[in-house]
Amino acid sequence: AYEQNPNDRDTLLGLARQLFEQGDTEQAYKLFQTLHMNHLNTLTTEQQHEVLYASGVIKQRSGDRRRAIQFFELAYKVFPQHKETLNALLENCESSESWDRYIELMYSLVQAESEPALQLAHLTKVGDIYNKNLRQPQQAVTAYLRALELEPHNIALLRKLLDLYTRMKQWIEAVEILKRLIENEQDPGRKAKFAYTIGVIYRDEIRDMNEAVEFFELALDIDLSMLKAFEAVDRILTEGKAWKRLERSYRHMLHRISQEETEETKALSILLWRNLGEIYRTRLGHVQSAVQAFEMAAALQPGSEEIHLILAQLHEKQENTVGIIAQHRELIKHNPFRIESYRALFKAYAQAREFDKAWCMASALTFLQSAKETEQRFYEQYASATPPTLRSAISPEMFRHIYHPEQDLYISAIMRQLSVVFGPAYARTLRDLNINRRKDAIDLDSSLAYATKYRTTAQLLAPVGLVPIPQVFMRRDQAIGMRNANTHDPRAFIVGADILQGRDERDLVFIIAKQLCWMLPEHYLGSCGHPTEYLKTFFMFAMDITDPELGIGPSLGPNRDSWIAAMNDADQQVSGYILQVQKLTRRFLNTGRNPNLSYWLTQVDHTTTRFGLLACGDLHRAASCIKNDTNPVGKATVKEKIRELVLFSISEEYFELRRQLGIAIA
Repeated sequence: AYEQNPNDRDTLLGLARQLFEQGDTEQAYKLFQTLHMNHLNTLTTEQQHEVLYASGVIKQRSGDRRRAIQFFELAYKVFPQHKETLNALLENCESSESWDRYIELMYSLVQAESEPALQLAHLTKVGDIYNKNLRQPQQAVTAYLRALELEPHNIALLRKLLDLYTRMKQWIEAVEILKRLIENEQDPGRKAKFAYTIGVIYRDEIRDMNEAVEFFELALDIDLSMLKAFEAVDRILTEGKAWKRLERSYRHMLHRISQEETEETKALSILLWRNLGEIYRTRLGHVQSAVQAFEMAAALQPGSEEIHLILAQLHEKQENTVGIIAQHRELIKHNPFRIESYRALFKAYAQAREFDKAWCMASALTFLQSAKETEQRFYEQYASATPPTLRSAISPEMFRHIYHPEQDLYISAIMRQLSVVFGPAYARTLRDLNINRRKDAIDLDSSLAYATKYRTTAQLLAPVGLVPIPQVFMRRDQAIGMRNANTHDPRAFIVGADILQGRDERDLVFIIAKQLCWMLPEHYLGSCGHPTEYLKTFFMFAMDITDPELGIGPSLGPNRDSWIAAMNDADQQVSGYILQVQKLTRRFLNTGRNPNLSYWLTQVDHTTTRFGLLACGDLHRAASCIKNDTNPVGKATVKEKIRELVLFSISEEYFELRRQLGIAIA
């Protein structure tokens, strides 16, 4: 047909199509150009578009981009809704960075597109071009907002808008976007960051501190770990002196962290309670509320001297004697020689008419050479040159107040049982000691001062196991004080001539009481002079017979068999003896503690010193005896022993014992 009539419109169009489809673009282009030049106005709109679009494609493929764009533009004018034409133009505009035309065409593509997802993608692209290529942020915002209408919860779009509003310093709009991000975000950490950012914008840019606090609080409600938000709240409200609101913020924060119990939240709780207490104390003037807050802090951090000192000062404002006493007693626990607390306790006890306790505090202040005139006078008024007369013996319940709090009572109970076997096994005889049973014995029924004090003091301990009363033998040629003779039949003391020569009665009673306390069955093995390694071996034997799987047996050596025989003998004399040892030892093993016999000896020594003070009634004389002790037991230094003695002399346990024994000052 073409050969018959090369100008026939329909023939040209049909042949051009076929050549184009087969890839003969050169011949196809010639035919399309003939149509373009000679017949374009006679073609339908679709045919016109086909000719122009195909010509553009051919030129695009041949690398003639300028001519391709011209054809695509002509095709676009004929049929603006044709997506392929738009895409071809867009591709060329992007390559040539013809951004204004690119955006114009993109908006046309949006109108031509029926899929919302594609419309959103195109509008986002427009926004990106305005933002990154043309540096026109306001036009970018317009494009992003149109896109957001199609998908209001699109996080990526919201973030793009946030970035633009922030750079443009359009803070109100930025806040609105952040609020929408909070609504749509699922991750608590990111939500909290958005809320925190809103708070920062209100604080630093908009200067609305109330709104800033609200959003910092919201950040904390979402994520408790966002502690910088609370720091911001604290700073804002403190600078604004908004004390009531700051109080509420602290209480709200405490409520939040009460839902979690970790080391981190505990440390934070301490800080919050302390700061809340400070708000009440120095800002609001609510003394009772301050007390409650600092008491909560003290419960979480009992070792803080600062907290207890603040509480003591608050109780002084309230004239709360009970509170003053409690806090200064805590302060002394942490600083045993805190003289200010001794004075405060003296004053508080005196005001409360608890005169015996006040006298004990005055006694300690006098001993520490820190008493003021009033305290010195009060001490001297009631001080006695003779030991007190105790109204009754020491009951087991009362003796619990005498035990040093760190004396392991499981070890003591086990050692009490072991003394039945190891006391006789390692005892000496009077002959070994070159003592004559009749000539060297002190008549404890005589009127001799030593005998009188010994007899009355020993009777005090009868209810707690000092039965029978140990005998006493004299070594007239030696100055050896008073010590356990380590004899079995009878159990006895050896005293030197120095004990009977010019002793102050209070000294004598202290020495006697201390040594008698060592003779109690649970302490006895510790007073015999055995090396600590012996005591440890005795205890390991108890562990071995209780739990052989511990594998201790071989380390006990050849004595183990003889000890087992002695145990069996004791069991025949006292039914269930071995079972009792095993029962006590098993309880100790279940605690998982280390059987530190050296530490146990030291604590028992403190216990015996406490009983010595109770019996002699004079801190000064008791301390003097400790300093002059030539036969100490345990590893505590003289300074450590006196510290423990002073602390006992002002303790509630000592006060209660004096009351029960009838020696308290009325």
